[in-house]
Amino acid sequence: MSCFKYELVREGCITGLTLFTAFVMVATCRGFPVFQLPQLQEASSDIKITEEQASWIATLTILPNPVGSIFGGILMDLIGRKLTLQLIFIPFAVAWAIIGFSHSVEMIYFGTFINGIATGACYCSSTYIAEICTAEHRGPLLGFLEPTFTFGILLCNLLVHNLGWRTCAFCFVCSSIICSILLFLLPESPSWLITQGKTEKALKILTWLRGNPGEAEREMVEIENSLELTLSKKRSNGGDECDPLRKVIDMSYDVCKSWKPLAILTGLVTLQRMCGCPILESYTVIFFSSLQLPFDSRKAAIYHSSANFAASFFTPFAVQKLPRRMLLCITSLIMAICMFVVHVYELNYYVDEKFLPFSSSIKASSSSSPSILSSEEQQPHFYIVLVSIYIYDIASTLGVLPLPFILSGELFPTENRGMMNGIYGCFSFLICSAVVKTFPTFLSFFGIINVVLIYAIVCLVIVFYGKFLLPETRGKTLLEIQVKYFKKHGEHFVENIQTK
Repeated sequence: MSCFKYELVREGCITGLTLFTAFVMVATCRGFPVFQLPQLQEASSDIKITEEQASWIATLTILPNPVGSIFGGILMDLIGRKLTLQLIFIPFAVAWAIIGFSHSVEMIYFGTFINGIATGACYCSSTYIAEICTAEHRGPLLGFLEPTFTFGILLCNLLVHNLGWRTCAFCFVCSSIICSILLFLLPESPSWLITQGKTEKALKILTWLRGNPGEAEREMVEIENSLELTLSKKRSNGGDECDPLRKVIDMSYDVCKSWKPLAILTGLVTLQRMCGCPILESYTVIFFSSLQLPFDSRKAAIYHSSANFAASFFTPFAVQKLPRRMLLCITSLIMAICMFVVHVYELNYYVDEKFLPFSSSIKASSSSSPSILSSEEQQPHFYIVLVSIYIYDIASTLGVLPLPFILSGELFPTENRGMMNGIYGCFSFLICSAVVKTFPTFLSFFGIINVVLIYAIVCLVIVFYGKFLLPETRGKTLLEIQVKYFKKHGEHFVENIQTK
């Protein structure tokens, strides 16, 4: 077996195991409210909830994510990437047990809140995957996030729809424990080991990963030179490296020098959160009900998850073959066109001139009838809306959804990648939780016709953002990407690596 195939198999297996354990669990948390909320609204439910409580349950899957993201990022730098990922599944198991045994909405709140913290910490796994993979494999392997995530969403929707939310919660307790055990099979990140001075162990893992001692040694030199860049800057500032105050100052310096990639990623993820993707994840059934189509909103939600899952298998190939900028621009443009089509259709065939309030939407979603307000005579060719939304789903899965995650593992410097991913994740989840929490008010105030128009406009903004502001990282090593932000000293280290 050639070295190329050897390293691809090893990296692929590690990435697959990491993504499967981490993001299937994340997806179950994000997809759980989609069918849980309508079931809690049913007359036979033993726990009754109001519209306000429903919005809080959906929001609490995201609102605590910033806490988990920062905590996970710090832990990754302190105790290692592998151990952090394993510890994350303990709060998952506890949270699902609380939800399963819940007898009040407050217990559901508490369990969902703990799940939200663990979910935020899981997103730091991009750091581990980016450090394990080579430059040519990193993009497509990180692209497998989408098949994993959409599979988890689809699986969760099917299970909760057929088994009920309480039974599924107990199933997820068992899966959390199994996932934590499976991660014992992973090696530690060589980059993190080098930061801890464990160079022999790092070299052994790199040799096992690459299947070529020469390639492993060359990569060791690259990582060490990247770290030496930072150490030389810290030494030039003076002070004892063991001084706690100096460590705090150095940490603040690391954050300040990474402001440019942090600003780029924060801007991108803000637009991504505002283009409708989180709403279609958290309020899928309610969103389709608000469109008043003569079609069962629960079936539409299942088809939505299926479209995302099918499209996700093409994400790694899209990430591998297309430049990051081009992929973002093309997919966001398609999403904008699809939402404009939905807007125009609803503008002409919306059944009631009054806006459908959120309370009516959630009551409609808890009903098994195809629609409460519309019929095929009133809305001819309604499938145009469904097809447009599913094409929107496919486009978002191919580019707009995975790219911020992929870039977060690529843009930050090695020495503080974990911490910066935590800070970036904090911004990302705060924005997402705000969007999800305010959606009921947003829908009631603007109406679904104007909501989809706003989503279309935001998608167009993403096109220009990708064209003019997004850095291109495809095919570049992590050090080469850093040179883009540290040109003054970075080129010197690249020359050293090439001569060695």
